[in-house]
Amino acid sequence: MAVLALDTLKATRELTAAGAAPSLAEAIVATMNSAVRESVASKADVAELKAELSETKAEISETRAELKADALETRAEFKEEISEVRADVAVLKTDVGVLKTDVAELKTNVAALQTGVAVLQTDVGVLKTDVAVLKTDVAVLKTDMAALKAEAKALRWILAFMAPIVLAMAARLFEIV
Repeated sequence: MAVLALDTLKATRELTAAGAAPSLAEAIVATMNSAVRESVASKADVAELKAELSETKAEISETRAELKADALETRAEFKEEISEVRADVAVLKTDVGVLKTDVAELKTNVAALQTGVAVLQTDVGVLKTDVAVLKTDVAVLKTDMAALKAEAKALRWILAFMAPIVLAMAARLFEIV
């Protein structure tokens, strides 16, 4: 930054002429000189700042253009990804439809199996009843068979006892004739 020239001697004399003590006038002038040097910019400083500002504006424009290009590229990538996701969603919807159809078919098959099981359970009940009836019939047949065996035994005994008598009677009959 360029230094602004302040005539300190002239300022000190004017303050002293106005009634300020020489030490106070020197202190005031020193403070003013310091403040002016630190806060006042020269034309060269302003020109330098303008050059830096122009350079910064150019950098901002360049950065803005880069950001715009990046944004366009990102937007294109997002559109592509969104299209892919939509395609995936469409496939998933189709798959869900197929799964729903499969589930409905499975439900129908389960219902048919449940009906078949109910029929089988009924058939098993009927078979159990038939087996019970058959067991009863077998028991009756066993009883009848035992009775027939007893009768056959009795008839054999009777025949064994009666056979000689019947043969003797038959022989007499044939003799008479």
